[in-house]
Amino acid sequence: MSWFSLNPKRALQKVSSKKELQSQLKEIFDSLPDKSESLLAVADDDWRVGSKEPWIIKINAKNYDWVTKNYTGGKFTGGKKLYTIMMGNDINIRWRKTKVTPSSPNTQMQELGSAWILERVINDNNTTFKKVQDIVDDKVTYEKLVQIFRGDVPEDWLFTFYAQQKRLFNVYNGNSPYTTFAQQKRLFNVYNGNSPYTTFNRDGGFMDYITKICSTKFGIAKKDSWNPADIWIIKGSQAKIEREIDKMLDGDHQTIYELNDYLRVKYLKKEIMGLSLKKVSGKKAKYEVVNLGDRSAYIDTTDASMNYPVTAKCFQSNFSIKPGKKNFTQDVRLVIDNGAKKKKTYDFQIKANSPEQENGSNLKFEATLKGAGGARLGKAPVDQIVEIMNDLGERGFKNDYNEYPGTLDEFQTSTKKGKKYFEKVIKKLIQAGMKTDENNVNKIIENIEKSYESPDDRGTNTRCKLMGLDFFNSMLNMGPEKMREFGTDMVYISQKKGTKKKDTFGPFGKVY
Repeated sequence: MSWFSLNPKRALQKVSSKKELQSQLKEIFDSLPDKSESLLAVADDDWRVGSKEPWIIKINAKNYDWVTKNYTGGKFTGGKKLYTIMMGNDINIRWRKTKVTPSSPNTQMQELGSAWILERVINDNNTTFKKVQDIVDDKVTYEKLVQIFRGDVPEDWLFTFYAQQKRLFNVYNGNSPYTTFAQQKRLFNVYNGNSPYTTFNRDGGFMDYITKICSTKFGIAKKDSWNPADIWIIKGSQAKIEREIDKMLDGDHQTIYELNDYLRVKYLKKEIMGLSLKKVSGKKAKYEVVNLGDRSAYIDTTDASMNYPVTAKCFQSNFSIKPGKKNFTQDVRLVIDNGAKKKKTYDFQIKANSPEQENGSNLKFEATLKGAGGARLGKAPVDQIVEIMNDLGERGFKNDYNEYPGTLDEFQTSTKKGKKYFEKVIKKLIQAGMKTDENNVNKIIENIEKSYESPDDRGTNTRCKLMGLDFFNSMLNMGPEKMREFGTDMVYISQKKGTKKKDTFGPFGKVY
């Protein structure tokens, strides 16, 4: 595996025995046109001088285009995403456009990376990052990121880390003794000399403590369905805070409201801050505090004037099978506009929670805010979705894959939710306005049957598509007013934003 940890200065040191190569590389590094907030260059530390393998150096897209235009005679590979040229007479340098990554980083890598960057800025007052390259140039910071990402830190996540800390931390250069977390007035202060924030964790520590409290005291199996904070910042003694919470919740009649009120006060005092960190897709990170106000001010979704314009035109499902494929995509989408002048669009992707699982998977409902550069809002807790749907009088949908046919034979013979049932459902959805790439119900059924027979189906793919369609059918059965109310509820609970109907979510800050 390649371990990309060398900034330009350290890369030049690595080839100090190859003076001609060192001189040529320095000329390139000095001449690269994009030295703004993007990544300049980072090289593979695993490569050794004298190796017959090419030395891979990553550069951003603008600089990559400059190299390929100004250093001719090289060879493109990887769909023109890699460019290999001979330098220093005997060494192949393979320039790689940084958007190419060997694999998508998992959630743990992303959250650990965010936590590490923010910890460096908070707890080491000598560490500041004014551009992405500063992260690479700081050896302590970047080498830990390389370990977290197992060799290759993607440029888009480097930018996310940079944008997150830039949004949260605004260092005053005048006479102020503080480093300020800026959002409207102030979020919280960190003293330049001695940081009062003693704990900064993603795993272990307060995260483990609060997760256990949720489970044992309030029966909340998944902490994120109550509070999606990825990391916690603690000021002062964590042990003291935990003792206060234990004392407050001692007994048999305490509620989640008491814990939430305690955490609200602590957040406003800058003593306990849970932060939800999302990937930054735009040029700047945004910051928002959630559930810090009084519950009496929460939106009432039973008030029709508060609801979004949710209709069957918000439903999307494709049924075409692409050339060379034997099955269609498993997801359906629910796309809801807020109906305001300042338009926001909430795009729910509804698909298998475990798509790799064989013989079935229940659904997940994950929302993206289109108006924020594709920012992920989070997963809507499925049990709450079904509970609200049932409370509104619709009980036809169950998020249980066992209720739906897993094979072609079951689909064709089931008298409950098989072929005949879905012929009617699909026809009704299309007539109501669902957006689709195929309107012929017979062709759609034919593709469903073909998709069931695909070796890639695994008893999960096609079944999830049918589950999503049945979910749309249940929404349609609610009638126009209740469907608008339900869709609005989904938008709020996916973000863990409290409403009068669902007011148990905890307070947190969101950086996205």
